[in-house]
Amino acid sequence: MQFTFRLGLTLAALPVLLVLLALGNWQVERLAWKTELIAKVEARIEQPAVPLPDRASLAEASDYLPVVVTGTFDHDHEIILTGRSVEGQGGYLVLTPLETELQGWILVERGFVPPQFKDTATRLDGQVGGTVTLSGLLHRPIEPGPFVPVNLPEKGDWYSVDLAEMGKAIGRDLYPMLFIADRAATTGSRWPQAGQARINFPNNHLGYVITWFGLAIALIGVWFAMSVTRRRG
Repeated sequence: MQFTFRLGLTLAALPVLLVLLALGNWQVERLAWKTELIAKVEARIEQPAVPLPDRASLAEASDYLPVVVTGTFDHDHEIILTGRSVEGQGGYLVLTPLETELQGWILVERGFVPPQFKDTATRLDGQVGGTVTLSGLLHRPIEPGPFVPVNLPEKGDWYSVDLAEMGKAIGRDLYPMLFIADRAATTGSRWPQAGQARINFPNNHLGYVITWFGLAIALIGVWFAMSVTRRRG
């Protein structure tokens, strides 16, 4: 076998190799960031619940922060979020504004209801009145994916949580984070079923690292194979 350096082949392969290595390094950094984030959130949700922070003090560390809120529900402005499932059963999430004494209105994710209990009239015993104290997690809603339908406030059709849009629709200045009530918030009725917080951070970065660096190694192999010729006997 004889190795022959091919300038044209090298000039074509080198930019691609640099891109693949850059993507691999970027995914290594993302893997470290995501691993640290998951560890922080898992540690945070185990902390004792604290009073609801004032709006000015909210920060990244407020996401998934255990808190306790006290206030009165406004069931007349309940919001039904479409396209949710629990244990394979399709249904809805019930979101209800709660008026607190110090922080104004906050939107509470009260829990899941199956289709037969979507209508408020079918679960009147779950429409808790008077002052209530709830524990749960704060959550900053994420941007919906490209396949999630657009909200239609004028029709009451909601597919993703948009606190600014929802606040405008119900005429309430909502707290800038969603409150997800824990299981203990289910009172008076089985529905809505609280405790639907999902601490699930996809972490596929290791697979991406392997993919990009694997492609880089494969490219080097192809370049080498094309640079080697066999001598004929």
